[in-house]
Amino acid sequence: MKEKFAIVIEPDKDLNLEIRNLKKQFENVSKGDYIKHPNHLTLLHGLFNEKELIETLETFNFNKFLLNTEKINVFENDMLTTFDTLFLSVIKSQPLLDLQMRLIILLKDIIDNKYLDSFFKNSTNYMKNLLDYGYPFVGEDWIPHFTVCSLDFFSSIE
Repeated sequence: MKEKFAIVIEPDKDLNLEIRNLKKQFENVSKGDYIKHPNHLTLLHGLFNEKELIETLETFNFNKFLLNTEKINVFENDMLTTFDTLFLSVIKSQPLLDLQMRLIILLKDIIDNKYLDSFFKNSTNYMKNLLDYGYPFVGEDWIPHFTVCSLDFFSSIE
C-alpha cells in the first residue's frame, strides 16, 4: 500500500522561531491548516511504499549547506487551497537545486504522483516534469519556500 510522504528540510532553531512568530501574526485570519503545519521546506512529496522509500533513502548521502531566506511572497490563487498562500522564499542555491535533483532522480521510479495530473493538465512544464521525474516542481519550476499560511485577502481586509 502506498502512503503520502514528503522529503523536507526543517529550519534551524532561529529560522523556525522567526517563522512561528510570523505565523502568530496571521492566526486569526488564516484559512486552511497550513498555519498549523510544522515549518519545513518541501523538496518533493508523493505516494510511496514506505519500506521501499526507506530502503532507497538509506543509500542517500548529502553534504550540509546554508539556506538563505529572501522575502515574504504570495502564491496567488493557490491550486491546493483556492486562497492566496503567504510564504517566506528561499534563495535557490546550487547546493539546494542539486539536492532536490539528486533526490528526484533517486526516487523517480518509486514515486507515484498520478493524482496530480488533473491539477497540472493545463501546464506544459509541470506535466513534462511529472512525466520525466514524477514530480511537477523541479529546477526552474520549483520555488523553494517555507509556507506561512493561506489567506483570503478580500475577507481579511474588511
